[in-house]
Amino acid sequence: MPEATYELLSNAGLVSLCLVAFILAKNIESRIGIRAVQAIVGLAFGAVAAVMLLDPVRVGPGVQIDLRASMLFLAAFIGGPLSGLVAMAIVDAARFAVGGAGALPGMIAAALYVGIGLLIRHTWRSDGGRRLALHLGGGILMLTVVVTATVFVADPAAGAGFLREVLPSYLGVLALTVLSFGFLLQQEVGHFALMRELSAARDRAVRADNVKAAFLARMTHELRTPLNAILGFSELIKLRVPGSDLRKYVEYGDDIHRCGTHLLSLVNDVLDLSRLQNGHVELKETRLSLVAMADDVVRSLKPLVLQKRIAMEFEAGEVDEVVADERALRQIMLNLVGNALRYAPTGSTVTLMAWRHDGELRLGVRDRGPGISAEKRARLTEPFGAVDDKWVASAGQSGLGLPIVHSLAAAHGGGLFVADPDQGPGVIVGISLPEQRIVEPEQALAA
Repeated sequence: MPEATYELLSNAGLVSLCLVAFILAKNIESRIGIRAVQAIVGLAFGAVAAVMLLDPVRVGPGVQIDLRASMLFLAAFIGGPLSGLVAMAIVDAARFAVGGAGALPGMIAAALYVGIGLLIRHTWRSDGGRRLALHLGGGILMLTVVVTATVFVADPAAGAGFLREVLPSYLGVLALTVLSFGFLLQQEVGHFALMRELSAARDRAVRADNVKAAFLARMTHELRTPLNAILGFSELIKLRVPGSDLRKYVEYGDDIHRCGTHLLSLVNDVLDLSRLQNGHVELKETRLSLVAMADDVVRSLKPLVLQKRIAMEFEAGEVDEVVADERALRQIMLNLVGNALRYAPTGSTVTLMAWRHDGELRLGVRDRGPGISAEKRARLTEPFGAVDDKWVASAGQSGLGLPIVHSLAAAHGGGLFVADPDQGPGVIVGISLPEQRIVEPEQALAA
């Protein structure tokens, strides 16, 4: 075995230090952050490459080679741009301090090594993380070309000797270093990715349990409030506290009815969501008039409309009839309009809209309220996503209205959407359905 091979193998043993640094950094990534891990990876590879400069393989006067190429390549391939830049800065500083005829070409080559590492990282990721050996093999060939060219630029005579005597050994050790370390890191990265997924799943489960616990606690309070009122008013009637004042009995009866209705709505929300989540949805589809449905929904919510002095508008455009389950569509519109009415400022306008959009039918309700933040929008379809919404809690709502809307729309082949209006304040919340559910004018005439 040529002497150069022994010298290069002795350098290759230092690579294990980088693996140790990488594993230690990944174990504390949650505490120090991904940027810190990348910086540590760059420092480790850069430091090892700088140490290699102290014991290089000399191939000519002032011309020397070592495994810096593999170090910079792996730093960029594993850690990304930040790791590559940190390692390159350390190596360039060390190479400049060592000096020699090949100092400037070596510093230029260092940038190329990092560039090759980033290129192979990108192509491998674009390939979906498959065929690692193929990508690393391509990187090894590119590194070898750059190393050979650098030696020739520094000293053409030394370059010829490098090709004859050193290149086979260099290529073998370079391949051994890059492939073995690359596969080791691939397994470690897969392990840490799995651990992150498990940790994220655990966090989601804990959050879901906490949210459900909070939801149950709030629902217990919401159910107890109307029950206490019903028991209290019924006891007053039982004890004949109002005496012969019939108006008081009627008033207490109205209070009991109102509390019972509110209690029933809370129970229905929970039962409806449970039924939808379990897939127990049977659609009885028929042709429905959106105008008639909108009028019916507004009449059902008239007390709230009058209480807040809301002006109701309906913009159906060219959409008149749709094919859907009557009970489900009515529930969707009741939830959407009721939600908008509760958020709309007193004396403002709430608009029901139906229109075509990118091959879909959209049914939406716009209010002129404060809108919905991006964080809350991401949780609107979660069954208990509004559990920490103080407004929902103060309004005595279950917070299940929009998840129910989303589930009913999904049963029709659609889903929930949230959009900002083109002008003015507020938000548009609605459902998107397949355009095929629109009854076209010629179909209506044929019927």
